[in-house]
Amino acid sequence: MAGFIEENLGAAIVTLEHRFYGKSRPVQGAPNTENMQPLTLENSIYDLVYFARNVKFPFDPQGKSHPDSAPWTLSGCSYSGALSAWTEKVAPGTFWAYEAGSAVVQARNDLWQYYKVIGEALPQNCSADWRRVLKGNLGAANLTDEDAAEFAVTWVEYWQNQQYYSGYSSIYKMCDYIENQLPEKFEPAPGPEGLGLEKALEGFFRGLQAVNNTSPWDGDWTSWDWQLCNEPFQWWQSERPGRPLHVTTGCYTKESMRRETCLDTFPDVGRYKVGIKLGCDEDTVNRLTGGWDNNNATRLIWVNAEFDPWLYATVSSPDRPGGPLQSTENAPVFMLRGTAHCNDYWLKNADFNEDARAMFDGVATNMKKWAAEFYEQHNITRTFRNRVACPIQIGR
Repeated sequence: MAGFIEENLGAAIVTLEHRFYGKSRPVQGAPNTENMQPLTLENSIYDLVYFARNVKFPFDPQGKSHPDSAPWTLSGCSYSGALSAWTEKVAPGTFWAYEAGSAVVQARNDLWQYYKVIGEALPQNCSADWRRVLKGNLGAANLTDEDAAEFAVTWVEYWQNQQYYSGYSSIYKMCDYIENQLPEKFEPAPGPEGLGLEKALEGFFRGLQAVNNTSPWDGDWTSWDWQLCNEPFQWWQSERPGRPLHVTTGCYTKESMRRETCLDTFPDVGRYKVGIKLGCDEDTVNRLTGGWDNNNATRLIWVNAEFDPWLYATVSSPDRPGGPLQSTENAPVFMLRGTAHCNDYWLKNADFNEDARAMFDGVATNMKKWAAEFYEQHNITRTFRNRVACPIQIGR
């Protein structure tokens, strides 16, 4: 998306690394409750503002790219999409326009709908048989390999990565294993009712080794866990007794277990405590950002998707008070049908789906219109320079 906006505006792209992620970790040693204190949402928002206000580009010695002289746009998807929207709300006035894809703007302690959406997105026979497997006590299968055990209850999360261009991806392969259609057809293709527990369980274990591509853990996940526990965003993807079983086991995703994990991962260090232990909760975040109640945004494009597992944390959530946010001239909302998370961030999705094509066209139209308004309001004549073909590195 950033490149698409750049192409349409004849602009430069700047990609920022978030504090405490990648190489932007300002402390030495293992992360703990004391040295992670600077990683806060408010600091992260004002990092963006500070950069835009103070950066000196090597290609612009006269400072004509300063936000007072050029229309800066802020774009992102998922958490970075939320950062874009939150910056418009919390620290307006530096960036001129914003794009927020799959933006999880509403902190929620209990995002049980994550798996509900996946269950609705999967083929009916697959989700029906997978629920049978879960009810059939998957734990009795004695999965001793840690990665295999994790995959057994999290493979459905592969759906989150589904793009329009993905085609026959891992999630569909696993469903075909469960339905006994891979590695060869062991049974006739079932209807929406599925095959039943015995056959589905056999197929699941055939697929367990063939499809499992669990990613290794890295340090960035610790930073993310800190934000979940300290702000706290939470978004615990939980299942509870009394709710309809969707596509994961409640034993794996109890909300209380996730909270205990926060306290175990980030124990007290002297006077420093993790936010969730200090009584911070989702309301703490939503009071700062406005959550999904940002009804008066200016020059902000929202892009969400029908089957995004994170849908219920976005402005398009079906249970948002007053209903999903409606489009306005200042804040258009694009809803992509039949797909999942961050489909706005890959331009080639436009080659595979009309909704995506219309969304990209709409983003281009609005961004060009808003950029023209900036130059008109600031009485600046827009001139285009030859764009640099290779990335420009800016010293820290």
